[in-house]
Amino acid sequence: MSTFADKVKTSAKDLFLFLSSGVFLKNIGLALLLIVGLVLFTFQALKWHTRLGSSISVPEFEGLTLDQVKDLKIRNLEISVADSTWDATKLPLTILTQDPPANTKVKKNRTIYVTVNKKQPPLEELPSVVGKTVSIAESMLKSRNFKIGKKEERKDRAIGTVLEISHNGRKLDPNKLYTLPQESVIDMVVASGLGSVLNVPDLVCMPYDQALAIISGSQLNVGNIRAIGVQDTFNAYVVRQYPPYAPGSIINQGDEVDLTLSPTPLPRCNVDSTFITNPNNTTTKPKDSIRIRTVPNDDVPTEF
Repeated sequence: MSTFADKVKTSAKDLFLFLSSGVFLKNIGLALLLIVGLVLFTFQALKWHTRLGSSISVPEFEGLTLDQVKDLKIRNLEISVADSTWDATKLPLTILTQDPPANTKVKKNRTIYVTVNKKQPPLEELPSVVGKTVSIAESMLKSRNFKIGKKEERKDRAIGTVLEISHNGRKLDPNKLYTLPQESVIDMVVASGLGSVLNVPDLVCMPYDQALAIISGSQLNVGNIRAIGVQDTFNAYVVRQYPPYAPGSIINQGDEVDLTLSPTPLPRCNVDSTFITNPNNTTTKPKDSIRIRTVPNDDVPTEF
């Protein structure tokens, strides 16, 4: 028993002597230095790889155009257009949003994704509003992002309804489909109801352009135009009208007058006469964009 105890004491004494020896302490010191060096190297490598401590603040790009951003000559950041949309209140290619937002701390060479305003507004199909009431027409146009322009009143029985629409001064055919840029301005001609009673003008034998001037100046509307063998309407003559002229016959302002045209006047017409009587004493510039139906020459009447 005493022999075992002596062995334990001897082993403990040898271990103490080894641990306190210069060789062991030197090796321990070298090992600790190696571990510390590895740790420092690892942190430095991570710092270099992640650019720890080299973050920069993201500038405010929203509200600037792409050209303005280029002029700023931003360094250490990349700008990438991720999307585009349309905002009528902003200039084309204006930055609307950015990600990350302004004042965010990011690493150098970070990509900033932006949404810009389109160069041109998107196209939209123009709704059919002729014949609709003004309130319904305006609602339909605004729902497609069109703007309401001027409203001109015209005498017509269909009071409060849209008779015509136009864009940039060009009358639009209600029977056609149009695709226009959003925010386009649409002008309307609105029926204001019938006006006072007028004498029916005598238009037969008149050149077509003068007949149009009389109709427009009397605040009447042009109805159906039937052209018989006519190539050039402004070298045509009126050979029939409806309602027909008769002494004392009357018509309401806003009513329509239908005309039949021929390249030659009726035999009873005095084509040398340059003075044409207008019972309502009004003239104006003839209207354009009249739709005309042409029929063959053999349908030309000689008398009505």
